[in-house]
Amino acid sequence: MSIFDNLNIKYPDALSWAFGDSPEQAKERAKQVSKGIKTASSGSLSS
Repeated sequence: MSIFDNLNIKYPDALSWAFGDSPEQAKERAKQVSKGIKTASSGSLSS
């Protein structure tokens, strides 16, 4: 069972999203978040 499966069980109503603009970038950013390397994100207020 993956970390994502465990999170889905623990937080069944949580929203999810992907980082970046490609599946590869999303996987890399998700790894960084799970390791505590990436701790913040931002987005455009006008989008």
